[in-house]
Amino acid sequence: MLRFFRKIRQGLLTDNKFSKYLLYAVGEILLVVIGILIAFQVDNWNEKRKDRLKLKIAMESLQNDILQDSLLISEYLPAYKNTDSINRRLMNRAYSSSATLDTLIQIMKKEFPVYWISSLPFNQNTFENLKSTGAFELLPEDVKKALSDYYTTIASNKEIIDFYNDQYRTHLDDFVDRYNIIGRLHHPNYQNSYLFNATWKNIDEEDFVPRVAVVLGSYEVMYGSEIERLEQLQITIRAILPLLNPYIED
Repeated sequence: MLRFFRKIRQGLLTDNKFSKYLLYAVGEILLVVIGILIAFQVDNWNEKRKDRLKLKIAMESLQNDILQDSLLISEYLPAYKNTDSINRRLMNRAYSSSATLDTLIQIMKKEFPVYWISSLPFNQNTFENLKSTGAFELLPEDVKKALSDYYTTIASNKEIIDFYNDQYRTHLDDFVDRYNIIGRLHHPNYQNSYLFNATWKNIDEEDFVPRVAVVLGSYEVMYGSEIERLEQLQITIRAILPLLNPYIED
């Protein structure tokens, strides 16, 4: 092809057709420029295609993370609600006008659930990678805001549940230092053992009653607040997933 154009150029010069040669030279330059522009557009298209592919892969991974979060919530939420329901019934009995010291002893000695909860292990790696690679900036503002709010809420929830968890365990430790409510969790013969029963004799009512109120109250705050936050996260997840579909189905 280059040899063909070179022959045309030489022929024009030989025949002293300078004006035609000038037009030919300008045309050749234009062809080169157009070729460069086409190559640039193809390269630009390829880069955009690669970016779309990377974004699609990232969004698929993000969708999977969020779906796993939803499954995690669905797995733990019923157990949390059941434990919270047990504690609410115990609180209703404890605060009943007919409750006595023996009522509180029965509750704490044999029925109080004891166990605490920890924040659920939500996966934030894909979201962090999405931001670090710059792919996050390719998303529309509404999608970016929805994702940012979701993962900010997860981080905030972890701080809150860790705080309430630590608060409850501090009150529990103070209670266990005086009254044995742990023994029944570890040995089937706890009811007949001196080790378990010794601390439940000669209960100091003035010391015992406020401790029970604090433990039951902090337990309710821990579970009740976590249930509320997890239910709200499920609502948020149902709103986010449709926003991701266009990037996955494309």
